[in-house]
Amino acid sequence: MVEVIDWRSNTNFYSKGMWHVYFACFIAFFNSAINGYDLSVFNNMATFKSFGQSFTGNDDFKDNSSKYALTSAILQIGSILGCFFVGPVADNLGRRGGMIIGSLIIIVGVILEIATTNLDIFIVGRFLIGFGVVQVTTAAPTYTVEVAHPQFRARAGAIYNTGWNVGSIPASIILLVVSYNDADDNPSTWQIPVGIQAAFSAIVLIGCFFIPESPRFLMSKGREEEARKFLVHYHGNDDENHPIVEFTMKEMRDALAEEERQNQSSYTALFTGRAMLYRMGLILAIAFFSQYAGSWLASGFTVIVNDQFGFKTAQQQLGLSIGTNILGFIFSQFGAAYVDRLGRRTMLLYGTIAYVVCWLVIILCLNSFNQDQSQRALGIFGWIMIQVFSMIYSFTWTPLNSLYPVEILPFSARAKGMALCQLLINAAGVIQSWVLIYGVNAWGWEFDSFYLVFNAFAAVVIYFTFVETKGYTLEKIDEIFEDPNPVKKSLTEVRTYVSASEKKAACIGPPRILDWRSSRSIAIRTQKHVLFEILSRVDEWPSWDEGLSAAALEDPSRGLVVGARGSLVMKTRGAFDFTVADADAALGVFAYDTSLTGATATWFWFFTDVDEAAKSVTLETGVQFTGWASWLYKWWIGDEADNEFEKVCVNLKRLAESA
Repeated sequence: MVEVIDWRSNTNFYSKGMWHVYFACFIAFFNSAINGYDLSVFNNMATFKSFGQSFTGNDDFKDNSSKYALTSAILQIGSILGCFFVGPVADNLGRRGGMIIGSLIIIVGVILEIATTNLDIFIVGRFLIGFGVVQVTTAAPTYTVEVAHPQFRARAGAIYNTGWNVGSIPASIILLVVSYNDADDNPSTWQIPVGIQAAFSAIVLIGCFFIPESPRFLMSKGREEEARKFLVHYHGNDDENHPIVEFTMKEMRDALAEEERQNQSSYTALFTGRAMLYRMGLILAIAFFSQYAGSWLASGFTVIVNDQFGFKTAQQQLGLSIGTNILGFIFSQFGAAYVDRLGRRTMLLYGTIAYVVCWLVIILCLNSFNQDQSQRALGIFGWIMIQVFSMIYSFTWTPLNSLYPVEILPFSARAKGMALCQLLINAAGVIQSWVLIYGVNAWGWEFDSFYLVFNAFAAVVIYFTFVETKGYTLEKIDEIFEDPNPVKKSLTEVRTYVSASEKKAACIGPPRILDWRSSRSIAIRTQKHVLFEILSRVDEWPSWDEGLSAAALEDPSRGLVVGARGSLVMKTRGAFDFTVADADAALGVFAYDTSLTGATATWFWFFTDVDEAAKSVTLETGVQFTGWASWLYKWWIGDEADNEFEKVCVNLKRLAESA
């Protein structure tokens, strides 16, 4: 069944309530910045003489590999232990409660760090920061997705994780400024940037007292009336009868009732049943694929990597860090903007394939540069490729690292599942913090080969197991995992779209590299249902499409519905099977797919009201080829397609206006 709730047409996205939602998402956004700030400060601060002298008596703290690795890894160790408290806190005290408690713990940890020159106490401070970070970085993305309006839910969730760069950019700038006063006897050089970290947590702590609680959390606690008031005020423009109110209330009731029936309220429920086990498999993959793609080597250990390529001074390191963080932020924003256009699965799959190419080039450059360091151009090119990798990573995993796991988890398991995801992410981080420092020093470029092999493996797993969540509401995503083949269902099922224009975009999407599209438009004096009626008579298609000699559905009794199969014979190209991809008379959308060697052709008809009262519509008809061989088909039939669609427009106009 096709469900279309046109929320955009009767929703004021600039109302007082909606601005409050934006503010709530903004406060949650700062939790991601906390993590980015801390990691950037520590990774670059390790080059400061004042920091090394304060804790080890040496000018360069990173020269002591074991202490450097422990001090770096302790953040993830704190996060791992904190994961066991995340679920109970978020599920019992609310998403806001999780952010408040986590922020308080982080502030205490920062105070311990700046108040000591004892490495043991400093490590305790970092442990507390890690413990607090996992509280806020689990509660915040869950909160963001649950309070955001469906129209921008995906973008809000994707933008959340781009806050990492919002923290890392000022961290690098502050460190660059104070680095010019770095001296053995001046601990304020590192204390100032460390202390500023508490400002992000203070903003979150104060802001949480001015934002509403998640309506889904309220529903789970039996506070249905409060949840309804949230939807009416914040999503429905204070209109009790707004379609989004009852639609969302019904979905939340149904989802909670089903989860209660399946007893999904405990940690054991995460591993009960095929659907939940499938989800947990994806959570495991998300944690390790996102961490072992190579981002830790590219950014987490920038000091070592940049040194490997010949950039050795603190000012060089920090200047490069600022530039790469700014680029990372820009590309992560592009990624957040495209999650609903390209789809989550598509971004991760093609992004991971691109990682493989990047690491192959990086390894070749490193090998040549290390054999002959006079070839500085190779070293610089290798460093550039690491930045290219970082930009691709920022476009793909950065916006999806928090959004995708939140989307695939059902409500009752969302906080606990996100806690498990954070546990696995931090476990992967601990391993890397200990292994990378020794691996890079011991094997150099050969160690980087691990990322080449791992990303190739990840691409295969993503292709066969990752589901697409684009176009689904949070509650509707649950139905994907109940299907025997979740991936196929997620790619073929008709989704719930929030506007006619979004459904049209989802039907064919923007052309990607190698794809091509041919289409023509015409104005017709008719109504949408008349055009749809003409299209629904499949056996009569040859009467208006001069390129066809025959067309028929396998089961005419089913009619022109999504998933219906048929066959057609083109006069010059032979016979093809087709599958109806979309058919909606109300929205004026019809499309079917034909599978070809190396490509898929989506043939589409979109008809939009120009003046409903005057019975005037605009028809757009055409084809989009998607796949590696698309450009061959453009060369083969491109000019012919343009001419054929001109004729189709004219013939449909004649039939519709005479009906």
